[in-house]
Amino acid sequence: MLLTAWIGRAVLAGLTSGIVNDVGDPLLNAAILGWNAQSMPWTDAWYDFPIFYPTSGALTFSEHLLGLAPLATPLYWLTGSVLSTYNLVLLLTFPLCAITMYLFVRRLTGSSGAAFVSGIAFAFAPYRVAQLSHIQVLGVFWMPLAMLGLHEYVTSRRRRWLALFAVAFALQGATNGYYLVFLTVFVAAWALWFVVRQRLWRQLAALVVAGIVALVPLVPILYRYVATHRAHGFERSLTEVRGFSADVAGLLCAPQTLSVWGTVQIGCKAEGELFPGVALMMLCVVAAFVLRPGLPRPQLRRGRALSTVRWLLLGIATAYVVITAAVWWFGPWHLEVGPLSASASSIRKPLSVAVLCALGLGAMSDTARDAARRSSTAGFYALAAMAMWMLALGPEPAFLGRPLLYAAPYLWLMQLPGIEGLRVPSRSWMFTVFCLAVLVGLVTAEILRRRGRAATLAIVTILATALLIDGWTTMHMAVVRRTIPDRALLRGGVVLELPSGDLGDDASATFDAVEGGWRTVNGYSGYEPSYYPLLAASSTAADGRILDVMQARGPLHVVVRTDHPALLQMVDARPDAVPTSETAEAVQYDLRGRLPPRDPLPLGPRFVVSHTTVSCGSAAGGAVRDVPFSTSPVCSSPSDVQDITLDLARPVLVGAVVQALERYHGGLPRDLIIETSTNGAMWDRAWRDGLLAPAFDAAMQDLRTMRLVFRFSPREARFVRLRIVGDKTGVRWSTVGIEVRGAP
Repeated sequence: MLLTAWIGRAVLAGLTSGIVNDVGDPLLNAAILGWNAQSMPWTDAWYDFPIFYPTSGALTFSEHLLGLAPLATPLYWLTGSVLSTYNLVLLLTFPLCAITMYLFVRRLTGSSGAAFVSGIAFAFAPYRVAQLSHIQVLGVFWMPLAMLGLHEYVTSRRRRWLALFAVAFALQGATNGYYLVFLTVFVAAWALWFVVRQRLWRQLAALVVAGIVALVPLVPILYRYVATHRAHGFERSLTEVRGFSADVAGLLCAPQTLSVWGTVQIGCKAEGELFPGVALMMLCVVAAFVLRPGLPRPQLRRGRALSTVRWLLLGIATAYVVITAAVWWFGPWHLEVGPLSASASSIRKPLSVAVLCALGLGAMSDTARDAARRSSTAGFYALAAMAMWMLALGPEPAFLGRPLLYAAPYLWLMQLPGIEGLRVPSRSWMFTVFCLAVLVGLVTAEILRRRGRAATLAIVTILATALLIDGWTTMHMAVVRRTIPDRALLRGGVVLELPSGDLGDDASATFDAVEGGWRTVNGYSGYEPSYYPLLAASSTAADGRILDVMQARGPLHVVVRTDHPALLQMVDARPDAVPTSETAEAVQYDLRGRLPPRDPLPLGPRFVVSHTTVSCGSAAGGAVRDVPFSTSPVCSSPSDVQDITLDLARPVLVGAVVQALERYHGGLPRDLIIETSTNGAMWDRAWRDGLLAPAFDAAMQDLRTMRLVFRFSPREARFVRLRIVGDKTGVRWSTVGIEVRGAP
């Protein structure tokens, strides 16, 4: 705790005025911790986190952090400050990780000195420094308690240890959705090694029941998350998952804020700083020799079949290593010898075969077989460390950005329901850190065995100091900007802060809503509703129609920063906008006049489109022939002129065009012209306007389809043309359906 207080001295000095590290994710997580302390979990009101008004269930857009509530809620009740609560909880994760790891390794080794070293290795690991913006990743102190419960239960058969496992497992899963998945995989592997291998079937049944009981409180939350995400069409692309996967060379990527190793920056990616520390890796190398059992053992027989399989795997591995090296150095190659041919275009498949064979050889080695036979603790945590590292590399492991393997284990994991929403595979590295810290404790216990008190104290001091040097840092504080002129006037209302769309401003708006007690139209979270990018773009364009859309839903407070004169002018121009408070940084308005909700006018009959022409020649153009249709971009690349011409086969009385966007709202042009013609030569303009505000309105009405209705005076037409001219935003025009409607 003293070490934590020293590296976090700036935090303790500014508990109520700033927040650790930055004003992005930390402000969101602080708001969630405060919201948990103000609301009753599992209720509808709790799920309605007060952001992205009028969207319901916004808490499911990010982590709910319930696993930190046992710490955060009492602190909030004591201090009444969301900032103080967050800063203190973040600091407490360090000593709590050290203490719980100490308890676990003390049980494994019986050595207090080894347990202390292991606790230091876990609590002050460099990876934790890299995750200072993510309190849900730092809050991993429940995991050592869960593993303590498992080991003690299998040894003593006492159910109180099983209860400890269930409670700690549930709280760890409630802290971080990634940890719920990864810890489940980790515990399953542990059970195979320590329970199934020893044929402890009664204990296995008890563990399964305990795990199911631990998941019961989380099932309603998981169901609500899945249902809400499906309703909004939320999904993570494989490209996004690749982007947050660690690089193999990430072992040499250290957080830049480390005092000693911060300049080691090789193989760095977003959240991919996997540098384990020099002292820890040296101790793990020592462990490979110190903890290795003596071999050969008489119980391990080497049959002819086993030897044959070993030699076969060795031969295949060698051949594919040669193929991999040839592709790496000389590029793709093709070889023909008579009727036989061989080729290799990349290193991924041959290297994957070589690695798979190498793993098979390792599994058949005398050391691995003996470790499995004895259910070796060191053997399990060594293998688990490597397995969780493999998961951290994501679905397509790469070295310095160059793909290495084909169909890696994380890709198999992604086939399970719900896993596709986890976009940061690299967070499984925390489990590798945990395993390595356990190995450090085991090897330290061996080093300290039969040592005197003075020697033990000296060795523990040296090892702990070396580990601290690797992870040493100094936390810094980010200033939380306060721009609301009069917070009391906003309590209980709906607030729109302009401009919207900037991550820092939206994170502040999220925090302000929870702290101030109002609902905000703004929001900052892991996901956002489909209309929010349109609101942000309309804010940038100072399009006042967004205020019409919001006022139709009820009274609205608007806070405008004074460094955005166009937005101030936009709000001042409204006759119903009454300034209520003002500072040098912002002006606060009350839009008192509620606009009546608009009843949708009926649409006329839909006409069948007989032929479609797309100017940019996209293959998707043929799909526009009938509605509804499914397509991606209409134009595969931005161009100065993009248009779609719909041929109705004969002149009819048209009065509207309807366009559906669904998830392709990102391909929305800023300005649209609709023209009609009876002969395809002479064109009359029927409609022209900006699309941001109409699209925002459509998304507010229906998040999934986003149907834009463009009405114009009825006229005779056979051809209807939708045209974008001179759009400089670089969008690829996308749509999922266009209808031509008659007059009602």
